Order: sequence, then C-alpha cells, then structure tokens
Amino acid sequence: MTTRTLHIAVLAGLAAVSFQAAEASTLTLRFENDVFYKSDREYTSGQGFTWTDDANTDPWATHLAQWLPMYPQGADVRASYSLDQAIFTPRDTAAVNPPLTQRPYAGWLYTTLGIDSETQSRLSQYSMDIGVVGPWALGEQAQNFVHSLRGFDLANGWHYQLHNEPGIVLSDQQSWRFWLSDPASKIGIDIIPHAGGVIGNVYDYLDAGGVVRVGRLTKDWTPARIAPSTPGTNIADDWGAYVFAGVEGRAVGRNIFLDGNSFESSRSVDKYPFVAEGELGAAVTLWHVRFAYTHVFLSREYTTQGPFHQYGTISVTARL
Repeated sequence: MTTRTLHIAVLAGLAAVSFQAAEASTLTLRFENDVFYKSDREYTSGQGFTWTDDANTDPWATHLAQWLPMYPQGADVRASYSLDQAIFTPRDTAAVNPPLTQRPYAGWLYTTLGIDSETQSRLSQYSMDIGVVGPWALGEQAQNFVHSLRGFDLANGWHYQLHNEPGIVLSDQQSWRFWLSDPASKIGIDIIPHAGGVIGNVYDYLDAGGVVRVGRLTKDWTPARIAPSTPGTNIADDWGAYVFAGVEGRAVGRNIFLDGNSFESSRSVDKYPFVAEGELGAAVTLWHVRFAYTHVFLSREYTTQGPFHQYGTISVTARL
C-alpha cells in the first residue's frame, strides 16, 4: 500500500467514524404559532431548536442520571441542549395601552439542559431552563419583524410588557409505555401516561395526562414541544408513521406570564389554578427524518380570557 493510498484509507475511516458518531445524534427544529387558526393572542408563537446526543455518549449525563430519583435501571441516557423563545400577547394587539383585563405582553428566551433516561417501557426526563423574561427576551423584535415581513399589523403595546427578570425552571417528567397490540405488528397501538412537576420563578405546576398512538410506531415518545406541554422526545427512527391524541391537566401554582413579575410591580391577571390541554397530531419518519404536526387546544388560563386558545406546532427532527 502506498503512502497516498494509506492516507486516503485513514481519511475515509475517520470520515466514516465521524458520520456514524453523528448519525444517531439529532437536531430538532420547531415552530409554534396560532396563525394556523387565524388568531394572534395569548401564547402566540414559539420557536427553537434542540440538539440531542447519541445514547450513552456523555459520561457526565449517565453518572448524573443514576443519582436522580426514579432512574430506570439499564436505561439509555441522552443529553440534550435547547434554545427556545416563547411570545405572549393580549387579545387587543392594536391598542397602544392594552386593557388591564387582558394578559400582559411577555417574551421568554431560554436555554435548556436536559437528561433523558429511556427503556422500552419507561422514560425519565429531567431538565433545567435558564433564561430571561422581559425586553431582553426580544419578544417585541421577533414578533414585529415577522409581522412586517408578512404585511401584518404590528403589535403596538409592547411598552407595557413584563420587566426584565432572570428565570430558572427545574422539571421532572415520568412517562410509561403500555402496548395495546403486539409490539411486532406492522400497525400498533400504545398508550403513554405521564406525570411530573415543574418548579421555578417562571412556572410552578404539577401535571398528569397521557397520549395514545396508532400506526407504524417508532421508538420515540411523540414529538417534543415547547413547554408547558405533554412530554415528548427529540429522536428520529428509521421510518414510521402514526397519528396521536393526548390530554394533560395541570395544577398551576405560578405562571409569570399571568401573575406578573416576581420582584417588582407589573401587569397581571387572575389565573385559574387548573388548566387542561388536548392535542391531535401526526408524525412521519423517512430516511431518519421525522416530520410532525400537532394541533393544541388549551383551556382558559385566566378569568377574563374569553374563548379557549389553540395553536399549531411544526417540528422536524433529523439524525445527522
């Protein structure tokens, strides 16, 4: 073997190893908006991305997961890293000074470090969000930039948004999978109940619910959305297609986007202590890329809100 041939072989080998190492890592892009239903209010938009490492490739995550409560023995452990932005507005976005009976303007820009511990029948998810609420979250700039591009009216009341406040949120979510059909069948049915809780100065709540999936099922646990939401994962299988429906109930202690700032006076509304959410969706995975759409129904969150809210979520997850 000549030196040139050896160099080519080494480079090809390194490229193959790099491709294989990255192949099982995934990148998820997501976009949430109520524009799908011709509204522009409440939780009006969210966007972000998540990078999820291959299973058991982060020793720090594996060691930490084993110390966390309810760790499923023998689980595959994945670390994930996210950046998300969520935007909230009152119903009357044309008003320079929105009515006090409507929720305040607010943006929430944050990063998330997550650890998922997964077996075939159990999923334990722990995460920590760190970010900022207020003008530094760039909600006004993001919303009005998109509106100007699409020729929509600008939202005029951002002067009255929540004040800058650092935010931290810790989350613990547990899910279980139960097969209602033979797992080896081409068309399968499973049910995934879940329960968990969140604590922090942005959100405090306890949640419980479940999702039913029907179709050519993949090893994921339905597509992940921007929280608060039913749990999901940011991994993609080889191929599959399924529809799903889910419900979740939340007992809410704190929601900064309704209660207002923690440490100084700001606009606020009287929230309901219990919130219900429903979702309908479909996911298709082809060549290690999952495309998913979810329609979300959210019950009234505060006493002067008006009708229930709904929005849509598009996500694309690719193994790279």
